Amino acid sequence: MAEHQQDLVRHAASSRDVVEHVRQVLGSRPVVGTADVAIACNVSMGLIYAWIDEGLIKAVNVGTTDRPYYRIHSQSVVTFLESRQS
Repeated sequence: MAEHQQDLVRHAASSRDVVEHVRQVLGSRPVVGTADVAIACNVSMGLIYAWIDEGLIKAVNVGTTDRPYYRIHSQSVVTFLESRQS
């Protein structure tokens, strides 16, 4: 498991708890910001940007190349976390 994935799991009793927590925090909003995801997953914004750059979560840059402003599909975060459950 990659280091950034271990950080996420370390903050919860189990990876299942993480997924449920993220679902609750993000709620029914289909699209959220990077800060929302970082708070829900209890990780840094830098890690969220890394996940986006690696294609692990789906996001759309509505900003510029120099100043990206990502909108993230909530379900892609949940799907990513579920795929990492052990």
